[in-house]
Amino acid sequence: MCIPSMPCEIFHRPARLSSGNSGKRLSIMLAAIVCTIACMAQPATTAHHYDFRKWFRTLAQNRVEYNRYNDSIFQIRDHDQWTRFLQVRARKNHEINLSNRLIIDSINHAMTVGEVLNDRSLYSEFIRAFTLDYLRAGKADPFNTLTLCDAMQRYSDHQPDSLRMDNWLHLWRGVAYFHIFSLDNDTTTLRTSYNHFRAVLGKESERFPAYKQCRVTALYNLSSFAWFNSKIMTVRQLRTNMRTMRLMLNDTTIHISPSMMARLKNKAERMDELLIRNVYLYDSTMMKSQEATWLMTKLVKSYKKKKNMDDEQYMNMLLMQVRLQQITAKEALDAYKSRYARNWNLIKGVRLNDEEFMDFIQQYYSILYLNDIADIPYREKRRTVKLLCGHIVTAFRNRHDDQHSTQFVKMLKTLVVYERITRYLKPEERVDFLEELIVTTDLPTYAHSVHVAEIATTIISAMVKKEPQLLVGYLGCQNARNVTRHKKLFVEYMRRAAEFHDLGKTIMVPVVNNDFRPLTDMERKIIQGHPRRGLRFLELDPRLAPFHDAILGHHKWYNGKGGYPADFDNTRSPYRLLIDILTLSDCLQAATERIGRNYKNPKTFNTVINEFRQEAGTRYNPQVVEFIDRHPELANRLRWLLTDGWLDIYYMIYKKYFANTDKQ
Repeated sequence: MCIPSMPCEIFHRPARLSSGNSGKRLSIMLAAIVCTIACMAQPATTAHHYDFRKWFRTLAQNRVEYNRYNDSIFQIRDHDQWTRFLQVRARKNHEINLSNRLIIDSINHAMTVGEVLNDRSLYSEFIRAFTLDYLRAGKADPFNTLTLCDAMQRYSDHQPDSLRMDNWLHLWRGVAYFHIFSLDNDTTTLRTSYNHFRAVLGKESERFPAYKQCRVTALYNLSSFAWFNSKIMTVRQLRTNMRTMRLMLNDTTIHISPSMMARLKNKAERMDELLIRNVYLYDSTMMKSQEATWLMTKLVKSYKKKKNMDDEQYMNMLLMQVRLQQITAKEALDAYKSRYARNWNLIKGVRLNDEEFMDFIQQYYSILYLNDIADIPYREKRRTVKLLCGHIVTAFRNRHDDQHSTQFVKMLKTLVVYERITRYLKPEERVDFLEELIVTTDLPTYAHSVHVAEIATTIISAMVKKEPQLLVGYLGCQNARNVTRHKKLFVEYMRRAAEFHDLGKTIMVPVVNNDFRPLTDMERKIIQGHPRRGLRFLELDPRLAPFHDAILGHHKWYNGKGGYPADFDNTRSPYRLLIDILTLSDCLQAATERIGRNYKNPKTFNTVINEFRQEAGTRYNPQVVEFIDRHPELANRLRWLLTDGWLDIYYMIYKKYFANTDKQ
């Protein structure tokens, strides 16, 4: 699970200095919590039949199984095996969804039973199960953690202060909200995360167990430069947090393993390096130039004395030397090439866990920065960018698809629109780069969009041929004859609109792919924001502007009174009928989906069409529904697309993106 295993050491900009791997903070927290639990837990002698250990172990194992089936998509090379596997995967994931739904409902029900809440031995069992069998397994996600923290809070509130878990709950919630912020970009979410960490530093925390261990962890989180970049903290406050953490590490009463202590001290001792890399080199106005120059000069000298610098330190030294005008950007780029070549050869055929993936991806921001400012021909810069884009796609494809972290999403959404990439790519190349990253991170959504495109183009083709008068006034066609003459224009518009309609889901993959359990209210709210968030990708190519309304309005009702976003009036759009065709196609595919939607059983084509008839005029465009009814051959074609046609669609994706990946 992700929450404590997902660190808050994320920086909200491309240039980032990693100060530790993604699993360290969980280890730090668990090292202390095991001691806490060992002291407070007692053997369970209760007669109640609430097997928390079994429930949490099953949740963790279900996540392992879910990840295994998702990750295997990228491993199978034979076409027939691949398509059969997708069918097996769909059935298995549906079973996992039902199992997790039952477990979560059972846990929530237990928290409503008074005799359970007052049973101290059962409380100990709950804590052990949650922390040791679930969190330590590293298969959590931030949303489910919040749900389970709420359950534990109800349990904890019934205990004396000496047994309450408030400090740990603040930490888990702080990390959870931090990673949710990566998905919803809501500063309120980030502020909530900050407040949970700050709560551990308050006097109130001393009432509860392990407050010193929790404070060290909170300070470690609060020394992240993400707070500075989001204007929640100042540089001075960051320095204060680091100094306080350094002082607390000398407290011998804090029980942290030697290896964990070394990691914490390493960050505290690297304060100057972190400030330069993540503050001054990011925004030179945030530090006095004289102070920054002095620090960089000192750091470069210390780097040069080291016999073995890791890649991160070496790149930092090069960047500082460029800033100090000791070397040129071209010299820095040339100096790092051999290291990059070695790194690339090590990872290009290897599955990467979250830590390995992040460590590898981070270097691209610095390399692309140096490539951009170097005094070399434009053609050479463009060649380098195109090469690196291919490598980035491969790294995303090789990422082990645990989906318990949101950091890869942050990397994706910044890289796709990163100006040091986009200025060297043609508009169509930018879109291709985005599309390849979408496939590697969210195959089900991409396949859904391609399937919707087949449905929508089938409908629009039949409409142009059979009743072109319905399309008069759209795409510049003023009469039926003009519509017929421009059939290709209508078909291409619908295809592209369908392929782009869910672009916003690209930056919320951990939510969209959380179909292994019921979604929370917060997840549903995030998903409802995907139409508007998809608009940011239209800037990649000016020719995508006509798809603005289709992306924004594909979840609006025909009458404009339902759906989302609420502030978009689809009834006034010059693309209204085309949006309505897209909406109907989207709903038709989703309702009959047999591969990517584990939370429901698929409906038949006839069932869905009947629902369309019942809601025609309110939710669906009656012209489109009646058009399908008037043309049985169209209905039969749609029926085939939704039953057998999906195999062809998935094979196309397989052939285009995966069949030849071994040749890379």
